[in-house]
Amino acid sequence: MLKLLHPMVPFVTEKLWTTLTGGESLIIATWPSTTGYRDAGAESEIAALQHFVTEVRRFRLDQGLPTTKSVLAQLELTVDLQRHEPAIRQLLRLEPAAETFTATATLPLGAS
Repeated sequence: MLKLLHPMVPFVTEKLWTTLTGGESLIIATWPSTTGYRDAGAESEIAALQHFVTEVRRFRLDQGLPTTKSVLAQLELTVDLQRHEPAIRQLLRLEPAAETFTATATLPLGAS
């Protein structure tokens, strides 16, 4: 935890580290190892989310749309990504489209 906090409060974490562990410096200390627990489902969900965001950003760039401009978009998300829709829309500045919305471009995304 001290390693994670070090960039924000380096003097405090350095003092705590040397006092509590007797080690040299926190900056040269090794990262702790994990116990080997992995959640394949969570990793897959995050990979799909990263793929989706990357591809939409690439598409916007190709279309010459500034990332600061909100655009109307109709999203067809996988079950895993549906619960992330509010965050996706906020991150990519995508406004919900009305039922009368007609798409002028589409971006089909397969599996990541």
